[in-house]
Amino acid sequence: MKTSVVMTTYNGEKYIKEQLVSIMNQTIAPDEVVIVDDASNDATVHIIKEFIEKNKLNHWKFIENTKNLGFNLNFRKALSYSSNELVFLCDQDDIWKENKIESMKKVFQDYTSVYLLACSFDKIDSKGHVTKENCSVYKKRLNVLSKITLGELLKDNFAQGCCMAVRREVIKELENDTQNDLEHDWSLALIAALKDGCYFLNQPLIQYRIHLNNTIGFEEKDIHRMMKRTSNRVDTIKEELKRVVFVLQFHNNDFLITQKNYLQFRINCILKKSLIPLIKESFFGEYRKISNYHAILGDCISILIK
Repeated sequence: MKTSVVMTTYNGEKYIKEQLVSIMNQTIAPDEVVIVDDASNDATVHIIKEFIEKNKLNHWKFIENTKNLGFNLNFRKALSYSSNELVFLCDQDDIWKENKIESMKKVFQDYTSVYLLACSFDKIDSKGHVTKENCSVYKKRLNVLSKITLGELLKDNFAQGCCMAVRREVIKELENDTQNDLEHDWSLALIAALKDGCYFLNQPLIQYRIHLNNTIGFEEKDIHRMMKRTSNRVDTIKEELKRVVFVLQFHNNDFLITQKNYLQFRINCILKKSLIPLIKESFFGEYRKISNYHAILGDCISILIK
């Protein structure tokens, strides 16, 4: 099973070399490394080129964008340049533990049912000091290897892309996505879950760096999500609707269609302040089998306080 590492970069001169070194020093070296720079205007490009040349890394590919695509589209582009069966996603400012590829590759080799695997991580600060160990939201799961369901993923993403490795088959299916506005890592996880093959490895294999220039940091994601849930209910539901619509491209069934319609119904009720129809349909009507009491309570509160 050959491996590829896919990384995107943008103005990452401060930390990029540490990440490159950690990839080069893996106990099992990747067969291919693909790096796509998104039109950086600092020394990132120079550092990468010099590193590849100095270490004679002929199996590393480096592509420079002539214009900035943004993080999501650039990562999708980078994935398209990878060629091997197993692909590791990588950010520019973290540090991989030396056994990351070896440990995750073994899981894929031992379990053919695994299509996407995400590891846990240790959190480090801007200076590389470990501030917290094993920080994944799923760290409390007792099993070393546990499955993540589609239902869980429709609510929340379970891991950062930099913790993920994925089979080529999933990447090929992502190319059929006509929406292109859902995050690449979440998209890959949803496709893997549709195959009943999205898994979490309860083992910290990267050092995830939190600093002021993160695209979206771990803590920032949590705070951002919490704020959206409390301050703008409609936006929160629209995000879930976007994920359901994405999945429907690949798997069109009655349950997902009903869920899509129900999310649209909830949005309309909140916008129109229609409390009675919301309660009636959620608890006694067409949507009673898929309604969530906590979600409906939040919708009702949102209607009442506006």
